[in-house]
Amino acid sequence: MKMAPQDWAKLRHFKVGESDQQGRPAFPLPYMMDKDLMCRLDRMRSVVGQPFIVHETTGGIHTVPLHGLGLAVDGHFIGLSAIEQYLYAEQWMWPGLGFYPHWNDPGIHLDMREHPEHTKGARWWRDEAGQYHPITPNVIVRTQQP
Repeated sequence: MKMAPQDWAKLRHFKVGESDQQGRPAFPLPYMMDKDLMCRLDRMRSVVGQPFIVHETTGGIHTVPLHGLGLAVDGHFIGLSAIEQYLYAEQWMWPGLGFYPHWNDPGIHLDMREHPEHTKGARWWRDEAGQYHPITPNVIVRTQQP
């Protein structure tokens, strides 16, 4: 289900018309955004207690069409490392969750892809060369080292 004006009004931390870190609309097509994604992100933002800066929603060029369908968001929580963000997001059982320790502002990708019920969903990280890998305990340890 897509967001409607009354759904946006109920969100505590995200609004139609807010800007991303480049001054562009954070939600260029706000009524294309998935309601479950936005409500989950809003609740997660409340628990984390730090602002979530949107990098990308329905714009940009992505290899997976979830962004264009309003089913994905990229961003970062201010003051948290990529792995800390990943660990917070993991608690919310996102169907798709990636972490990006090498972005200018290290952050996460969250999406509402279809996946079998009661399964963990897709998990990955992207290295400095832009290659995607599964998340393992060694990756988590390695990304925390200076």
